[in-house]
Amino acid sequence: MRHREDAVREPGPAPPATIVELVAALEDMVERTSRWSETLARFREPTRRLAGPGAAVSLDVACRRAEQSLVELEIALGDARAAGVPG
Repeated sequence: MRHREDAVREPGPAPPATIVELVAALEDMVERTSRWSETLARFREPTRRLAGPGAAVSLDVACRRAEQSLVELEIALGDARAAGVPG
């Protein structure tokens, strides 16, 4: 439980000041969100089996939201990369 409490208290990275920093931050967010989505997906069946249908539905919703977040972050990353291309 301590690890989770520490993570909540951390202020997180500073907002990016340049397009290079923004792209790097978005790449990191995409990677983290992808891992989180995969973790949630791996827990679907055990949650259904061990905790029942109510918990399984909640995990299904969380998994869908993580997948949707990943798609939106990938779009933002593509837009940021395009904005960094000299025109």
